[in-house]
Amino acid sequence: MAIKGFLKGIFRVAIAMFLALVGLAAVVAIYLHIKESRELEAAQPFEEVRNWQFDLKDPLGVGVRARTKLVAGRLLVSIDVNGHSKYFVDSRNREGSLNFEFLDKDGFKVVTHPVKISEFTTIVGNNGEPIGLQYQYDEYFELERYRQLSRMQVGWNLVTEPQPAEAQATKTILDHCAPGLSKAERLKRLAQHGPLRETGNGSYSAGGRSLAFFEYDGSLIDCR
Repeated sequence: MAIKGFLKGIFRVAIAMFLALVGLAAVVAIYLHIKESRELEAAQPFEEVRNWQFDLKDPLGVGVRARTKLVAGRLLVSIDVNGHSKYFVDSRNREGSLNFEFLDKDGFKVVTHPVKISEFTTIVGNNGEPIGLQYQYDEYFELERYRQLSRMQVGWNLVTEPQPAEAQATKTILDHCAPGLSKAERLKRLAQHGPLRETGNGSYSAGGRSLAFFEYDGSLIDCR
């Protein structure tokens, strides 16, 4: 009888523990449900699209617009580059990129996302000429971080200096035969055409062009 009573006691304790665990699980489930509901409610306003703009017309000749929203813990970003810079098709910029930075209200970076020029989709106009670029991405992003976003800025990793041939083509060549110039200025202008060589007494040449001066006073005799 003592053993039977002991087993009944153990059974009662087990039932009580089981019911307590079921009750605890129910409380936890209710808490998680309420927490998830509140988080979804708090995140719902951020599912609305936010628009960001940045002007790169002065350095690159383009404008940038980005649209963002936060859905189910993921940041969705759509980027439009309005205009098509000559630097985008420069062979030296195959690995070049535009760098999109989102800052908080104090100017601190919250997130940076570089996009290579080769990763963009090129948008063309009716005449088949490129008129812009487009890119979309998404990534996991916390609501509290998204709340911090206040403004966007765009940097770039592109070569913008003219290529050697282009620089030479756009260089202004001054006329070494123009009237009223000093000997020193004529020689300086002649040197624009190539290495300056003295070919005789008072005679100089560079790049197929030449100058000749009187030896005694340095006045011009011939200019070609």
